[in-house]
Amino acid sequence: MGGFEVVVGRPDARLRPFVDRYVGYRERAEMPLVRREVAGAFVVVILGWGAPLDVVDPRCAERGAYRVDSFVAGTFDAYCLTRTVGVGTGVELLLAPLAARRSSPWAPA
Repeated sequence: MGGFEVVVGRPDARLRPFVDRYVGYRERAEMPLVRREVAGAFVVVILGWGAPLDVVDPRCAERGAYRVDSFVAGTFDAYCLTRTVGVGTGVELLLAPLAARRSSPWAPA
């Protein structure tokens, strides 16, 4: 059987202008689980362990699917598809777009 556990955390008040929330998750998918991930206004940082995700951007068919464990996704204007099977765990951080750019030591000031 499948299952999904999630814990949502709020950052310290000093980080709230930059970090909206933290989400810890554990998911079990014994059969392939396909999701349509909707467009978002946050920069998402996923630190994942366990079963990887196959990601497909329907706007870029020639690229095909790519497999990830951890990744950063910027704001976007269309959905993508994800597919996984097995047990995945991770932490998701939702960052304000301008804060994500400012937090990079390589970004110009």
